[in-house]
Amino acid sequence: MKIVTAILLSCAAASSLLAQLTPDQRVQDLQTLAGMYAKRYAPANWKVAALGVNVLDLVPWIQRARAARNDLEYAEVLMEYTGSFQDTHVSLGMTANFVASLGFFADIYDGKVLIDLVDRNALPVRDFPFTEGDELVTIDGRPAMEVGQELARLSGAGNPRAGLRLGVQRITSRAQSAVPRAVDVGDEAVVEIRRASGELQTYRLPWRKSGFPVRTFGQVPSPIFSATASGSATDAPAETPDLPAWRKVFYEMHIASADLPELRRENPVVVNPETGNELSPRGVLNYGSRFMVWNLPTGFTTRLGRLPSDVFYTGVYQNEGQRIGYLRIGSFPVYSNAQLAQLEAEVAFFNANTDGLVVDVMRNTGGSICSASDIAARIVPGNHVHAGLAFRPTISRILAYDNSITQLRGLNAPPWTIELHTFIRNQLAEAYNANRGMPGPAPICDWGYTITSLPTAYRKPLIVLVDDFSTSTGDYFPALMQDNKRGPIVGVRTNGAGGSVINVPGGWYSETNTRVTESLMVRPESRNIAGFPASPYIENVGVRPDIELDYMTRENLVTAGQPFVEAFTKIIVDEIKKATPTP
Repeated sequence: MKIVTAILLSCAAASSLLAQLTPDQRVQDLQTLAGMYAKRYAPANWKVAALGVNVLDLVPWIQRARAARNDLEYAEVLMEYTGSFQDTHVSLGMTANFVASLGFFADIYDGKVLIDLVDRNALPVRDFPFTEGDELVTIDGRPAMEVGQELARLSGAGNPRAGLRLGVQRITSRAQSAVPRAVDVGDEAVVEIRRASGELQTYRLPWRKSGFPVRTFGQVPSPIFSATASGSATDAPAETPDLPAWRKVFYEMHIASADLPELRRENPVVVNPETGNELSPRGVLNYGSRFMVWNLPTGFTTRLGRLPSDVFYTGVYQNEGQRIGYLRIGSFPVYSNAQLAQLEAEVAFFNANTDGLVVDVMRNTGGSICSASDIAARIVPGNHVHAGLAFRPTISRILAYDNSITQLRGLNAPPWTIELHTFIRNQLAEAYNANRGMPGPAPICDWGYTITSLPTAYRKPLIVLVDDFSTSTGDYFPALMQDNKRGPIVGVRTNGAGGSVINVPGGWYSETNTRVTESLMVRPESRNIAGFPASPYIENVGVRPDIELDYMTRENLVTAGQPFVEAFTKIIVDEIKKATPTP
């Protein structure tokens, strides 16, 4: 029996070795991926100029691909390659659904890895008394920040701080789609946690595992559905039944959204105290949610946001005798007529009943760029100028516009929508035929860069809240507001994900999937930002706030944002007072 067992184990080991990709297959796989970027990646020249990163310099990556000891290590090479682009929109994921979680989550506050959510169903307080605000010091003997930095290399980010925060999210919750060696975690992890008292405590926590562990890419494809497909925001409705069909076709040509491969899996049940609704936290708390991450100000009266169908969260409160409105935008879906009508009613209420408005696009995952212009038309009086998109000319992009033009004609869309799409299509075809890597920017939401706002647009002072996870169209919206000088931007540098994206297969042998940035957002004027060449781009540069205010402090974490709320409230009150004539 022992001999038979030994033979079986030997055969299993040999089979496992045979299932690994060969060095030549890895190189071909990598070259396939790089060829796709060579053809379709719009920011390639910008990355060289701004970051000194040449996405087509494959020599070091081929060497690492050949030297990888197994397929999972090779997958990490692919992820580090795409991560080196420092592009939030670019991600490479394994086709895998395996997840390992420790039952608590952490982020970076005051430069430390602090716990910000504990699943009490998995970790009852009687056995695991650590709580939000305590510091995760080490995991399995390694400093937590060091582990977060290592995991951060597996994905890129336009904003380095945001990239490191994503790496820290993966310390305690690892999806194999983004962390190939998540399957190698043991049965438990040993963590050291420093309590608020300063006491250092050690715990053994079980890794909770689910899904199918992929250990080799194999010689036979595995029909597992990708867990890394881009998703819509947590609270955005899936359907817009009253939307004119042409409008949806027109708007969906220009989508710029964050990739959301990593939910906080096996979530604790988190209940919004205002609505009683259960929330599903993503890798960053309330990323893409219509709910704010802090507690509502004292005396806040909620207007919209109680119903799952609401895409906005709105309300009013008072401070220093000033009436303050609040509008939370968690993402930019293609809004339905009913949703826009609801927003117009809110703006009418704000015009009549507030002295100033706080517009919150923190932790916004993006969406339709034209939807951001829809919002601007309702809160920027008169006209507003929007940015353009410069597309990488490809056959598929040209044909996509041909198809869109045909659909718009069949749907009896307004003539200007067809004319605009035709202009962009011809611009792309001309650049393609002339072998030019990029044409100039084009307007995308109207025939021209200036859009007439609604006569009922909000006309009183406002501020816009942003952070390093204001992403894609979440970058674009504060840029639009800043370019139109519509109130100060308050917060920290936005994510710097400045383009529109598509999802495509990655390497054929590895069955990976990836996203590629096919355009660059181009602001009306160039800006001189330290560390970057003068340019009109949002990519990597992000939008810089007019007033710095950072939520990511321990004090905000343990008080549900009280200092942050007090600070931005003072800012909007000061804006109101500046705009109020002296009697």
